[in-house]
Amino acid sequence: MLDPTAAGATRARDVLLTFGGSALRGYDLTGKLRFELLRGRDTAYVQTAGRWIYVGRNNSTAFTVVDARAGKVVGTARAPSPTIVLGK
Repeated sequence: MLDPTAAGATRARDVLLTFGGSALRGYDLTGKLRFELLRGRDTAYVQTAGRWIYVGRNNSTAFTVVDARAGKVVGTARAPSPTIVLGK
């Protein structure tokens, strides 16, 4: 088990993500922790598109944008209505 506090897991390319617990965490495919972000914030709703991670809040109208490759927050995004990010 990588993260016993996580409520969910997904992948962003070659990064395994755990979320919905105490932080957003990214691991390499061997299970080594690469980054831990947004500690103490709500990370229950995560969407991915390629190397980009979108952590939603406010009914999916506001997002924290994370670069999975760099392992850092790169910005925020807003939408006028609840939004689903489509990506591969």
